[in-house]
Amino acid sequence: MSEGYREIMPDGKLVPEGCEFLELIWGQEYRCLEATDEWLPNAGEKAPQCLENLGTVLSFLDRLATCWWGCRGGDHIVEHLVGRAYSSARAALRLMRGGYYDEALSCVRSSGELANLLMLFRQDKGSFQVWNAMDDAARRKSFSAFGVRKRLEKIDVPAAVDKDIYSALSIIGVHATPETIPQSYNPPAAPTTGGYFQPVGALTVLNELAYVAACIAAASAGLLGLEHAKATAVLDSARSLISSVGGVGIMGLEEMLGKLGEPTP
Repeated sequence: MSEGYREIMPDGKLVPEGCEFLELIWGQEYRCLEATDEWLPNAGEKAPQCLENLGTVLSFLDRLATCWWGCRGGDHIVEHLVGRAYSSARAALRLMRGGYYDEALSCVRSSGELANLLMLFRQDKGSFQVWNAMDDAARRKSFSAFGVRKRLEKIDVPAAVDKDIYSALSIIGVHATPETIPQSYNPPAAPTTGGYFQPVGALTVLNELAYVAACIAAASAGLLGLEHAKATAVLDSARSLISSVGGVGIMGLEEMLGKLGEPTP
């Protein structure tokens, strides 16, 4: 467009640009955040409890990542992995509250990869030494998301994020396909550009994030060698969180939205 070109909206006002547009979308995001925060604590029985339990688990992850209970020394590799997973989980929650559900699920996918890796390290201690000793190229090949899931499968440990869920998270939150419809968590599957409150999107992110966060906490408690009372508290919080995860999730999302869009008899 040429210098100084501005379009006019139907009401006669100029289409906002520059910082004016940024203020517009920030206000939209804030209203979505307010709507989410008002709705979730009253959304049935499980969602409020899941939200409460998620806060407790995230509190423990914060402490696990920052040597809250004392520094055990060493290279802090596990603490750093926990910290990255925790940061991605917080980002997912923030994005969800702002109406960016696809992007939130992308962060859940990142946390989920780390959850699987930490679970592998917890259940197969030799795998950490192998992973740590490899160069970057070999590590990416042997400990890819697929490689970690296969290693978990070999030792009969269920992945926090299995093949089907990982694929669904990738399609919705990461990979572009001809079927990509952004932020479509509504019965007609209408696309939006983010910043709009959609209850199904909020519940989907909450439940997927909760399960992943619980698995990270459970694996980390064992890897970091916490004393018994603290480890028990972390594990109990993870179990409570898993028990409060609701039924709205990424698997079967399309079918559920279809049913919501059916006319009431």
